[in-house]
Amino acid sequence: MISNLAKPRGSQFYCEDSIVLTKNLIGLTNESVWKALERKGLARSFFPLGITLTTNGMNYDTGLSKLILIKPPKKS
Repeated sequence: MISNLAKPRGSQFYCEDSIVLTKNLIGLTNESVWKALERKGLARSFFPLGITLTTNGMNYDTGLSKLILIKPPKKS
């Protein structure tokens, strides 16, 4: 289960080795979005405590990852 979603401060935050802009987080804490994911069989909502992605949810490719997850340049 994904829980304890931090409230990002500022314009960006790090997600593993990527940068995510906070403007792309609309829906992260929106119950209606969680319910829509559940209706589509992509997740199981335990709003507001957390959300569990189904196998279909883990494998679902929105095509947006390259737009949302920004890879910073590698330091040499």
